[in-house]
Amino acid sequence: MKQVFMYRTGAAIPNISDYDLGRILVYLPEEKVLQEISEKVRYSFELRKQAKEEVEKILVAF
Repeated sequence: MKQVFMYRTGAAIPNISDYDLGRILVYLPEEKVLQEISEKVRYSFELRKQAKEEVEKILVAF
């Protein structure tokens, strides 16, 4: 946020240019952490799909 505040303009509605936005550094965790996050997100999508399938089974039964 400090980086964004440094680049924003002094207008009533703060604005930041595409160029300045591109210069903001974003921390990326190490590969192991990214892999763990990816696996958890993938698993959550699988659970969501299973839940939708169960709801469909219930709806078909009625």
